[in-house]
Amino acid sequence: AQKTIMEEYHDEYGIKCALRHTIGDIRQDREYLQLRGGEGDKYNVFMEAFELCAQNGADLLSVESMGGKEIFDYSILRNDTAGILFGIGVLGSMDMEMIWKDISDIAKKTGTVSAGDTDCAQANTAMFIAGGLLDKNLAHTTAIVARAISAARSLCAYEAGAVGPGKDCGYENSIVKPIAGVPISQEGKTSTCAHSDLMGNLTMQCCDLWSNESVEFHGEFGGTTVQCWSESLAYDCSMMNVALKTGKAKDLRDVLVLSDKFRDPQGYVLAYDNAYRVGQAIVKDGENNYLRAKNAAIECCNIVEEGINSGKLRLTRFETNALAKVKADLEALTDDADQFMSDNLTKFKQEVPVFKPENYGL
Repeated sequence: AQKTIMEEYHDEYGIKCALRHTIGDIRQDREYLQLRGGEGDKYNVFMEAFELCAQNGADLLSVESMGGKEIFDYSILRNDTAGILFGIGVLGSMDMEMIWKDISDIAKKTGTVSAGDTDCAQANTAMFIAGGLLDKNLAHTTAIVARAISAARSLCAYEAGAVGPGKDCGYENSIVKPIAGVPISQEGKTSTCAHSDLMGNLTMQCCDLWSNESVEFHGEFGGTTVQCWSESLAYDCSMMNVALKTGKAKDLRDVLVLSDKFRDPQGYVLAYDNAYRVGQAIVKDGENNYLRAKNAAIECCNIVEEGINSGKLRLTRFETNALAKVKADLEALTDDADQFMSDNLTKFKQEVPVFKPENYGL
């Protein structure tokens, strides 16, 4: 039905349309993740869903995958930096490598596009827990370190065959884009109906597609919510297209960035100049999932410290103390990926009852 409506709009109005289908990651039961099989062979059902969607009108295939989430959830509540790194950067990356090879094979077979993943399950969770400027449930400095780590994880999809456009709710896309050279969709100020992010202008800085999400259907004075938010989205797209046509794209980019960059450490690190630096840290050890994620996290801390020292990024004592803890934790970690894996497997098998190493082929 969605594809039929899109085709009708294309035929009548000439609107260029494509349908992205984000498959739900069903690889879990009530208690455990079941990433590689388990009761009911959920992995094959998961892949079958991609194939059926591709055969029935989907153009772009995406997912918000769950690998590493059982460790991340446990660790983020305890400010366990090593656990956050292990959950997102190591376990999450291992799962991504597996699923995106298979998704990309399905895309090739069906003539669709293997578009990419987003770390909604972990980095977005950290961003949401961190909340607004006055919230203290989680330090925003901790949340942006999780985001930097997530870029190393989300990159795995493109290394396994995905070609973009990256999914809009992947705020790490600004880091991934200059590494992978893929187009990205982004969301920001036109997604405030779904959540706040403190950088709703900045996220437009280098997008190829602009999006909103989670628009609850009801009436507004201007029409239905779908009509109202679509109109706001269209204005943004019109503005960006005119900036491109008039040679003002970089001027608009810089206005968007500067309007948000110094409000919060998350926007500061994701501003394109600093996002590029995090990307450079990732590729320094690009063949090692652990080291590249660790590099990203440390560079993120360095960037925030530089912003504080410059006087342009002003943070509370709560935030600076959290930053100091995270950086000290990271610098204390081994550079030996095998040792890091062994230590964390031992720890989390004891501490997290729902952690099953077999989900990651371990």
